[in-house]
Amino acid sequence: MFSEQLNGYIDVFNSIVEKSGGNFDRMSYTEKVMVIMIVKEYKKELDKFLESNYKIIENWASLDVRDIALNEKYADLSMLEGSKFEREFNKMMGVV
Repeated sequence: MFSEQLNGYIDVFNSIVEKSGGNFDRMSYTEKVMVIMIVKEYKKELDKFLESNYKIIENWASLDVRDIALNEKYADLSMLEGSKFEREFNKMMGVV
């Protein structure tokens, strides 16, 4: 979703936050400037992502999970693929 460059910045950001405990007063001048610059870049990319995907996000966010559950006619066992449950169920049903 985000550029490789931004991912590198996020690593720097995380190390500064970890070192300072997230306390702005414990950061050096350089660290404060770096955090501000990283956050500005992050916001730019996030704004770009939201602008290009807003309709999709809005549509998915407007769905009500209860309505989807009520419309289902069959159990969804896809999360159990490869699980012990699936193996035992298949064995019980005679599926090899």
